[in-house]
Amino acid sequence: MTSLPTLLREAGTYGACVAMAVAADFAMLAALVSGLGIEYIAATVISFVVANAFLYALCARFVFAHGAGVRRRFDLAIFIAMSAMALGLQALIMIFAVRTLHAHYLVAKVGAAGFTFAANFLVRRNILFAP
Repeated sequence: MTSLPTLLREAGTYGACVAMAVAADFAMLAALVSGLGIEYIAATVISFVVANAFLYALCARFVFAHGAGVRRRFDLAIFIAMSAMALGLQALIMIFAVRTLHAHYLVAKVGAAGFTFAANFLVRRNILFAP
């Protein structure tokens, strides 16, 4: 069982890593849609995949180091599967927010990203990078 200080340290470090990945995700999404004219759902997929690859590298190195390296290919496959589920959820939230609520795609992305943050931390910590 993990101590509370360890859990809080991991959550804080994970939050910092996610903040960096989210910043990269948003910047790439805006560049793809506004700069290159790519449709927002296709751009969401591209930016999410790149940002999550970056997040995996950060998590394996700085957050959950005890779970990295032992089964790297298996861990990466699980990370990708979990990210794919999160991407599907984000895409559905974005489609709903943009088409039904008429929200700007970046506002929709904020809601979608916020919704998946806590769930991703718990799943990744307790399944993928479990001690």
